[in-house]
Order: sequence, then C-alpha cells, then structure tokens
Amino acid sequence: MDWKSSTYGQEFVHVISSLLSKSRLGTGDLGTAHERGRLVTYEDRTLTCGDCSESFTFSADDQEFFSLKGYQEPKRCPACRQSRKTERGGSGPREMHKVTCSNCGKEAEVPFEPRGDRPVYCSDCFAQQRSGGGGGNY
Repeated sequence: MDWKSSTYGQEFVHVISSLLSKSRLGTGDLGTAHERGRLVTYEDRTLTCGDCSESFTFSADDQEFFSLKGYQEPKRCPACRQSRKTERGGSGPREMHKVTCSNCGKEAEVPFEPRGDRPVYCSDCFAQQRSGGGGGNY
C-alpha cells in the first residue's frame, strides 16, 4: 500500500488540495472535496439560465458548497434568482407596525401585526424578557 491510499495519505492530500484551492496557488479554477469517501475535484462550469437563457459561471467553490449542502445545481443565473426571490417577497423592507409596549408603555415598531391576545414589547423590554428579567404578564 502506498502512502497516498492510506487514510493519513488521503487526509494529507485533502488538506493540501483544500489549502491550494483556497489560495488558488497553481490550481486555476479548481476546488476539491470528499464525496462518499472519495476526493472530488470541481472546475468552474458555464451554465445556461432557464429564465433568461444567458450563460453564467457556476464556480468550483459554489459547486463544492452546493454539494456539501445537498443542493442541486442552479437553474437560474444570479440576477434571475434575485429577481425571483424579490417577487416572492424574500427580500426588501419589512412592513413595520406601531405598537405600545405592554411592559413600559413606550411606542415601538414591530415586524408583525399584533393580534391582541399576547403582550407586545419594545426591543429593550423584549431583550429583558428573553434574558429572564421578567416584566409583563404572559
């Protein structure tokens, strides 16, 4: 058995490959990871967006991240993903509602519409409630 096929040898190769891919020394646009016990090398790939048909780069780092998280490769370019996220309400300013704190009586804004069946606190009183400081009646 040569040293590269031993457990320590594989770990050594992984550590060195990981360091090289992070520093990009001599690796071009490559990334490496372990997948099902084997060393996998990723290279930047050009994909076509399913929405706008434009080409975009799926980087080696992104491929490694997607693989580690168990995600499928993206079907949309970053601009179309952001646009779709905005359409769904995934980003942008939240609607704030003015309330009176149930503990101190100070005016505050909260990112939800109070239903009236539970106390609502300003940020100071809320932090105090979370840390076990008491106040209010729940």
